[in-house]
Amino acid sequence: MSDKIKKFDKDTKLADIPSEAFEFNLPGGVGFAAEDDEGKNNLRLQLYDGGVYYHWYWGNMAFDLDGVKAGKKKLPMLYAHDTDCRIAVAASMDFEGHVIIEGPFLKRSQKAAEIKQDMEDGFVFESSLRFDSGTSVIERVGEGTTAEVNGRKLKGPGVIFRKWVLMEGSVCVFGALNNTKAQAFIVNNENSLGDIDMSEKDKTQMTVELFKTDHEDIYNQVFEKGKAEGQTDAQDRLKQITELCKNDHELAVTCFTEGKSDADVLKAYAEKLENKNKQLADDNDALKEKAQTLKDKNSDRNALNEFSDDVTNGKKKGNENLSEDEKLREEFKKSEHRAEYIKKCNNDEELAFQAFCKVKKADADGRNAVQGNEPKKK
Repeated sequence: MSDKIKKFDKDTKLADIPSEAFEFNLPGGVGFAAEDDEGKNNLRLQLYDGGVYYHWYWGNMAFDLDGVKAGKKKLPMLYAHDTDCRIAVAASMDFEGHVIIEGPFLKRSQKAAEIKQDMEDGFVFESSLRFDSGTSVIERVGEGTTAEVNGRKLKGPGVIFRKWVLMEGSVCVFGALNNTKAQAFIVNNENSLGDIDMSEKDKTQMTVELFKTDHEDIYNQVFEKGKAEGQTDAQDRLKQITELCKNDHELAVTCFTEGKSDADVLKAYAEKLENKNKQLADDNDALKEKAQTLKDKNSDRNALNEFSDDVTNGKKKGNENLSEDEKLREEFKKSEHRAEYIKKCNNDEELAFQAFCKVKKADADGRNAVQGNEPKKK
């Protein structure tokens, strides 16, 4: 690298940073996933180990692991950062103390098959990452000062990438520098670096507003491109989630908003379907119980009606009989021959009443009750 290039310091302007400065050589490696040693169908890339390293332009430098984010739920895994050489998809990402991504090889990728075979034959590849410069926040550590990052001390002059978005990981024959075991950390080769906030202990900053003022054309290009790509990605993702949810738009919007992965979307759909089926079963049981209750009520009502009819008829019949009987008894009590009936019946009043009734019946039939049947009046 030419000695005429000015090293990075607090007076450096964004436009003065060479694109080569965004190539980094850090320890890493390429291998098969540990749990997949036998099948060897998953690719594992270690992209960064959390350490502090020296760089020809930045001086001492490090990536803050607390500030790393993945650009997508599943990251591309390429060969030499070539988007036409797709070899795997990173479904697993580990940012605890390092940057490691893992994912299955693409089954129909010829390049993936070649790399997999070379690895099995013992060829040692290097790993490299690309991050989004447009959202990076860079802290400058001045000479003679120190800053902490990832539990380590970084001594100035140098920089710390406090916030950065991982876009993809690549398998390379060599890193950015040949004949090394370090990995290449690169960004776009163009100088359209977007909004980079470079701050240090003395608060020297490159803000969004300042970058927009100094590089309005570049800012507008980056902004519009990012906006268009973001909208397209969002629309495609929502459509994909909707298909996984079997056109359940309400669930699809919820999963999209929460940033769920395909596996989580399918799980959420299955849980909703299970809950819906359970609710239908509960509703069906409730309807059956309600129908049985109504049936029991109708049976009770019919039984009560039958009982009421029996009681009513019984009372009516009983009242008629009771009325005739009572009438005869009242008449017997008032009969002037009552005492004689009782005397002739040996003081049995009930037997006397029965005798009285026989006389009354004979009288009703037109027979003369007095002749021989009714006691003579003294």
